[in-house]
Amino acid sequence: MKALDYILIGLVWFVGSTLRAQNKTDIPSTYSEVCYFTINKVAFEDYLEIKKAIDREEYSKVYAAIRKMRSSLKGFSPSSQSRAFELWYVGNYTDFDKQAIVSRDATLASLKNYENRLRMQGALYYDHRLFLDQYLAFKTEAFYPEYWFMSQERYFSRDLVDLIRQLNPKEGYKLFTNSEFFYPFEVFNEMATTENGEIKDYLETDDWGADTTSFIPYSYMTIGKGTASFILESFNLDDATQEIDLNREVRALRRFLTNAKTGKIYFVARFNHLEIRKMKAIEARKKRDK
Repeated sequence: MKALDYILIGLVWFVGSTLRAQNKTDIPSTYSEVCYFTINKVAFEDYLEIKKAIDREEYSKVYAAIRKMRSSLKGFSPSSQSRAFELWYVGNYTDFDKQAIVSRDATLASLKNYENRLRMQGALYYDHRLFLDQYLAFKTEAFYPEYWFMSQERYFSRDLVDLIRQLNPKEGYKLFTNSEFFYPFEVFNEMATTENGEIKDYLETDDWGADTTSFIPYSYMTIGKGTASFILESFNLDDATQEIDLNREVRALRRFLTNAKTGKIYFVARFNHLEIRKMKAIEARKKRDK
């Protein structure tokens, strides 16, 4: 029962996080195959330091990080935030401000639970993973830092994907598939591989006699400066449609690429149905073909 329980927990966590992210764009037409992250490069070093602290069980640094995150959350009020930035999913909530408060309170409760588990020496791999996801958003969210607790995951709508493909019939599809536009984002892939091993160890899968080689059903890739520059120069990224939310998405995509071009962010794509082992096989084949 223990193993089955935690398989179900893992599945619920993965599906739940995906659905929460999907709610931030068009419903139900979200393009769910690829999830994007906009990561501030400078702040990413802080994130890696916290990850190292957790690996070494140096939790004093983690407690300090939790205090900073709580302070940010408790000081948040929707009415005090500027809406001048391109928060394109605002229009897709019936009551965006209410949803922001609900998300804030849920994150506060999650942080309290994680802190308690650390102090009681009861934190497991999935507790650390959830916290690291939250801390990544807190420290590195490049465009919507005030709303970091509403998830750093960015899903575009299928309308946006269709539009880019129509405007750029030769190469538009490459932005939304594992193409030569992307190369592996090894930091996250290594973390996912480690987590896969931790899941196996926790569930004691060797006792099952079953093939459980991959619990992580996705891989991380990123777009480099040169590719971002090429896309901005050669792609048609026209935001003059008749749909306000679609125009917002196009402008947001353009901003992400611009900041990737200048080296301010890592523009990371998580391919939700591409296993790491399969991705590695694809990359090896690409190298052989060269």
